[in-house]
Amino acid sequence: MLRKGKRADIKAIVENRFRELGATQLELYPSGVCWTLNGAFFIDPMPYDISKQEIIRQVDEVML
Repeated sequence: MLRKGKRADIKAIVENRFRELGATQLELYPSGVCWTLNGAFFIDPMPYDISKQEIIRQVDEVML
């Protein structure tokens, strides 16, 4: 399990998975950074007290 407060680690896991799935990162004003895949946009925050496998599972569930 990743410890709470490891936002940078979790962000890297999520962003890497997004890239693996073919998502593109965009900067939108005023929303900030978001991701897009097949016309859908993803900006929701992730919980920060779950395992790497659970993060990937949640990303896959949203993206696939």
